Amino acid sequence: MLPAGAEAATDPPRPGSVEFVARDAKNVLDAYGRITGPGGQLSNPAYLPALVRTSSLVTVAQLLTQVANPTRVVATAGQLVPGWNAGNPLRSSWNGKRGVMTPVAFTNRYGALLRGTMFTPRPGAKDPYTGATLRGPFPGVVITPGSVQGSAPMYHWAAQDLAERGYVTFVFDVQGQGTSETLPHTTGSALPFCNLLAS
Repeated sequence: MLPAGAEAATDPPRPGSVEFVARDAKNVLDAYGRITGPGGQLSNPAYLPALVRTSSLVTVAQLLTQVANPTRVVATAGQLVPGWNAGNPLRSSWNGKRGVMTPVAFTNRYGALLRGTMFTPRPGAKDPYTGATLRGPFPGVVITPGSVQGSAPMYHWAAQDLAERGYVTFVFDVQGQGTSETLPHTTGSALPFCNLLAS
């Protein structure tokens, strides 16, 4: 028996049915609303030119970094697919204007080189809500991308917004994603599982 005014829950559509496919298609469309929906990125005439420019700059910078570090192989979607690590190109001028971005690199316990970015409030910045000058010490937040082959720049918008509000935020690529190294270095070899020079 249901309380007055409550409606009975309907059974979910059967997988493979027309209703199931329609519901799934709507869910996918809703998931991309920020990109394709009203007021979304693709309806902004500045978005695609900015994406092409930012993607090109990021791709060239990544390739130059890989050439400079040949023993730190980055074989990830973020490295191999142009534009994957572009993030939101409409925020490409954020650094220095709205906050400060500092690149960070460190090795994990397996010897793989991980890369990320520290986002901090701009000196003298004002809280966007109260107008008060932001003063440290600032609380810290670490954002770890958790999706399959999600890269750190996909989360830069969140780190930037937090930095503008008085947080020090660190976003990094886990091993094998984005711009972080793919293989560990437990043996000291550049290619620990495929040493072509071994006898």
